[in-house]
Amino acid sequence: MRKKKIPTLAIIFSVVIGLSGCVEDGIRRPEGSCVGVVETSGNSDDSRIYILNEGLFDKGELPLKYASVTNPRVFGKELYAIPQGYFESRNETIVLSVNLYSLRIRTYDIGLPGMQKVYADDDYIYACTIDTVAIYSKANKTVVTRKLDGKEISDIVCINTNIYVLGIDKNDAKNMEKPRIWTLNREMEVIREKDISEYGIIPQKVIEHAGKIYFANTFDVNGEPCGKVLVYSIAEDKIDSIALEQNYLSDMEFYNETLVISHFNGSDSFFGGITFYNTETSEVKSFKLDHGAEDIQIKGDKIYILNRKGMYSYKIEYSGLKRAITDDRSPMDSNHYFSGFFVFND
Repeated sequence: MRKKKIPTLAIIFSVVIGLSGCVEDGIRRPEGSCVGVVETSGNSDDSRIYILNEGLFDKGELPLKYASVTNPRVFGKELYAIPQGYFESRNETIVLSVNLYSLRIRTYDIGLPGMQKVYADDDYIYACTIDTVAIYSKANKTVVTRKLDGKEISDIVCINTNIYVLGIDKNDAKNMEKPRIWTLNREMEVIREKDISEYGIIPQKVIEHAGKIYFANTFDVNGEPCGKVLVYSIAEDKIDSIALEQNYLSDMEFYNETLVISHFNGSDSFFGGITFYNTETSEVKSFKLDHGAEDIQIKGDKIYILNRKGMYSYKIEYSGLKRAITDDRSPMDSNHYFSGFFVFND
């Protein structure tokens, strides 16, 4: 693990939880903060964010007094995550946010245990369990929920005033699980349902860019590994597919107008790769790696990779990728694990 000796007071940010459920703190993030890694435990309220610089050296640590802090996602100036609670109960009902400049922690009680995914904008927080979608109004502190009976939700995104829910329909008359995209309005009415079963089994990893939803199916309709990204054009209500040279899609991020896809096979730690897809020219460039690329984040011209064996940094060059750093970072003990990571805004 790449660590640099710094005073304890600079590492641990003390916070005081007020009665409102918000944490107000005047400390700003350390200078040079670049990457945040979320470490959590399902057995204790002992989680934290490791704050790293561009070289993956430790700059500080932000404690989070919650269990099973998962699904960290950045929206605007805030990091959002779901503390699911202890493994045996999973009964926590809040979403937390961390301001990426002041490191102020705030909590929002959605009143919904078992949440798995979160999405947010300036006015609302959107969250889902395996079969229920919730909208939380930051202004009114009110929650509206909609249970989708017989559905299994994999992810959600919000574009303009609509919520797009990706998952599978388990109510099919032929007793088959059919992948779908459901469009809900703010009143939680299902206003559109799109059948996407011809493209694969379960939609994974969903992101939005320029009015389109990009998602991946790890397996095709026959249950075989596939290398395709699906693109749902909301305006045209149609699906396009992007064929890739590598299978086992794991994560996606955008680098300008280029979609960057990572590849990871959980049964082979030496299988991995990065694919670049130019959305303007449709050019595909694929690069194999000697390690898995489970989760990725991009900042400037660098790709950061987190997997079960550590972290990596690559510089994006015209000719491809150049490895800059290998960091054998691991959780503090067997009761903790890394649930995700993110990059700080400039």
